[in-house]
Amino acid sequence: MDLNAMRADYVLVRRWWKDADGWTEAELAWADRGVKAVVDRDDTEMIACWAGWLAGLAEEIRRFESMVRSAEDRMRTVGERKAA
Repeated sequence: MDLNAMRADYVLVRRWWKDADGWTEAELAWADRGVKAVVDRDDTEMIACWAGWLAGLAEEIRRFESMVRSAEDRMRTVGERKAA
């Protein structure tokens, strides 16, 4: 189990929960405690569950953010062509 990859995914997903989904600080703290508890217990089965779930969410977020950046780039290009 790569805990560093899981942590990186969690940072991304947590930011998304806060910025895009509007989670409260209490909700984020609840999730923080849940992840920390399984890592502190060295509960490999639950760590694997969290890691897999977070990896999937993180990939969805990365794909979505990539699509948004691509769309923004296309809009900029069209705008620049019209301005020229």
